[in-house]
Amino acid sequence: MASFRPRAGRSERPAERAQLARLIAGIRWAGIVLALVESFIATPAPVSRPLFALVAVAMAAYNVPATLAPRLPERWVERVLLAGLIGDVAAIAGFILLSSNDPHDLTFITLFLVAVEAAMLYQLRTVIPLSVATVLAIAGGAAVSSAAFHISSDPGNLVLRAGIMVLAIAFLGQMSETSERHRDLALDQSARNEALHNVASRLSQTLKQEYVLDTVVDSLARLYPNRWHGILLQGGDNILELKHVRGEPTEVKFPIQDLKAYSQGPLVFDDMRTDPRVTRVRDRLPEGEPTFSSCVAVPLRTAERLFGLLVTADRKPRAFGPDDVAFMDALAHHASLAMENARLYEEVQMLSLTDATTTLFNRRAFDLRLRDELERATRYELPLTLLMIDVDHFKLYNDTHGHPAGDKVLRTLATVLAGSQLRSTDTAFRFGGEEFTVIMPHTDPASALVSAERVRAAVEAAVFPDGSDQPLGRVTISIGYACFPTQAADARELVARADLALYEAKRLGRNRVVSFSPALLGESATSTP
Repeated sequence: MASFRPRAGRSERPAERAQLARLIAGIRWAGIVLALVESFIATPAPVSRPLFALVAVAMAAYNVPATLAPRLPERWVERVLLAGLIGDVAAIAGFILLSSNDPHDLTFITLFLVAVEAAMLYQLRTVIPLSVATVLAIAGGAAVSSAAFHISSDPGNLVLRAGIMVLAIAFLGQMSETSERHRDLALDQSARNEALHNVASRLSQTLKQEYVLDTVVDSLARLYPNRWHGILLQGGDNILELKHVRGEPTEVKFPIQDLKAYSQGPLVFDDMRTDPRVTRVRDRLPEGEPTFSSCVAVPLRTAERLFGLLVTADRKPRAFGPDDVAFMDALAHHASLAMENARLYEEVQMLSLTDATTTLFNRRAFDLRLRDELERATRYELPLTLLMIDVDHFKLYNDTHGHPAGDKVLRTLATVLAGSQLRSTDTAFRFGGEEFTVIMPHTDPASALVSAERVRAAVEAAVFPDGSDQPLGRVTISIGYACFPTQAADARELVARADLALYEAKRLGRNRVVSFSPALLGESATSTP
C-alpha cells in the first residue's frame, strides 16, 4: 500500500480531505447495504452467508470513523482515509473468495466502489496499480471458482467486466486528476494575484528603497518557500551585486556587461547546468553552495533606467511555467516603479537638505543632525563638539571681486572642510552666508582644538581664485567651538555658545580658534566688520 499516497498540494487541506472522507463513507454505506442484501437474496453456499454478513459488518466498523471524519482531529483524517482503502481492498479479497462458488458474486459492485474511492483520493497515476489488481482479482476469482468448485465462467463476461472496471477507474481517475490540476492552477493564480495585491499595497506605503526590496523578496519567499530568491543591483567597481536574498548562496557578483542580455525582458533558464548562457555565472558561484537547475531573471527597470535583476531559482529543471514568468514580470514592474519613486523621493530629500552653492548639507540638515547626535550623546554619555566657522572679511572680498568669485571661495572652502581635515564621523554644514558649522561626535574640547586648528591651517594654506580664476592668495577663517555637555546643556545653548566663541575669535583679530568659556557670557560680544 506504500504506493497509494495522496498528492501533496495546497488543495488537500485537512478540512477538505475530511469532507471527502465523509463522501466516500456514504458510497461505502451503499456498498455495504448492497452486499448484505445480495448475501440474503442470492443462493451462495450456506457457509458463505454469515461470512458475507461478517465482512459487511467489518466494513461498517471502519466506515463509522470515515463518516465522522469532519469531527475528528486533523491529524487523524489521513489515517482514516488510508485505513478505509486498506479495509476495502481486504473486503474485496474476502468477497471474491467467499463468492467464488457463487455465480452471483459481488466482485463487480465492490471493486467499482474502490475504483471511485481510489480515483477521488489518489488520482490517476496511483490508480493504475489498482486497475491491474482489478483484472487479476477477476481472473483469479474465475480460476478459483473453476478449480475448486467446478463452476465455469463465461470468458466474454469476465473480459467485459474487467474492461468496464479498468475504463471506470481510468475515467474517474482522469476526471479527478484534471479537476485537481485545474483547481491547483486556480489556487496558484489566486495566490499570485493576492501576493501582487499585497506587494502593491505595501509598496504604496513607503518611499524607502530598502523596504521596497525586502517586501519583494519576502513576498516571493512566502509564495515559493522552497525556491531561492534574490535581487541584484548595480554597484560600484562595475559589478552587479546581490543585495537582497532569501536562501543560499548569499553572495553573488557579475560584471556589469552581463546585464545587457537581461535588459529587454524576462529570461527563463530551463536547465542552467547545460545552458551555455549561464556557464560564466555558474563558474562564479561559491564553492559548496547548493546548485539550481532552472531560473527566471527579470529586469528591474523603467523607461530610462535599469536598476538590476529580480531572480528566482529552483532545484528542479523546467520548474517555471508561463504563469510563473508572468507573475515575476508583474512583480518586477511594481518593484521598479516603487524603486524609481523611492529614488526620486531620496533625490528630492537630498536636494532639500543640500546647499546648492557648496553641495554641503544646509541649515535644515544641520538642525536634524544636531538633534540626533545630541540624543545619541546623551544616551551613551559621550561628548560632542560644535565648530562655528566664519570667513574673514568675506563682505570685503565680495565687494572687491564680485559675488561669483565669492561663491567660488565658498565652494573651495567646502572642499577643504569635506576633505581629509575632518574624520569620517564629522559632518560639515553651510550654516548661512559665509558661516559654516561642523558637528564632531565623541569629541571633547581638547581633541576639538586639535581638529579645529588643523582645519584653520588647511584653509590658510589653500589657494583661492579671484574673479578672473587667478590665484588670489590667502583666505582665512575664524573658528569658535563649544562642547556638550560640559559647556552647553542642549542644542540651542550649544549653538549660541559656539557662536559667542566665534565672535571672540573675530574680536581678537581673526584667523584663530577660540573655545567657549563662561567669561564670554559676561561680555557683550559683537561681530567685527
